[in-house]
Amino acid sequence: MKVNRYRDRIKLYKKRQQIKILRKHILIELPLLLIIILLFNNYFFFFVRIEENAMQPLLQQNQLCLFNKIHYGLQKPFSFDTPENRYRMKNLRRGDVVAMQIPESKPASTIKHIFDLPLYLLTLGMVNLVPRKIIIRRIIALPGDTIAIKNKKIYINHELLKPHWKIKISGSRQAPEHISTKDNLKPVFIPAGKTFVLNDNWQYLNDSRSFGLVDLYKIEGKLNQQK
Repeated sequence: MKVNRYRDRIKLYKKRQQIKILRKHILIELPLLLIIILLFNNYFFFFVRIEENAMQPLLQQNQLCLFNKIHYGLQKPFSFDTPENRYRMKNLRRGDVVAMQIPESKPASTIKHIFDLPLYLLTLGMVNLVPRKIIIRRIIALPGDTIAIKNKKIYINHELLKPHWKIKISGSRQAPEHISTKDNLKPVFIPAGKTFVLNDNWQYLNDSRSFGLVDLYKIEGKLNQQK
């Protein structure tokens, strides 16, 4: 009898130890892993699901794409979206497909920025005080360039651009410049800190032809393994 009781106690002790180890994994290691994943997503790489047809034929609606967040420069941790909060801004090239914040987005308040990341981590991404609307566009004109569009043809510094990517153009009709800037655009100079972006799907007008130049610091990342 005493031997059986002793064995039962050993089994009970081992079971309690296993429960303690499991609690350790749940309470310490799992949250740490989630924090690492969230930080990796915020500062290194991130996925975007395509919600529009603007980048056809390269990207299709509902396609999941991976973007490199540090390709153009690492953002300082816990910082706001301003040019001064980038460690560097390099490797910006014509033809790059980028994920960017919508140009009309306004900076959030200081209080929201302070509490955003802690709440985001504690709620595993369910609460985001500084939400960002991301769109996918292609870099066409760089700082120092002058861009113009004539009869659906792009001119950079008065020279015809011959893109190495496919542009989806439907139909031969052209919108007069006094009605729309879709097919004809007067020369625009790109100052420092700005860029000009276009869709691959020409008919989709929600790009720099409509909302104007884009601040470089609004670019979130470059499409990984871009064709």
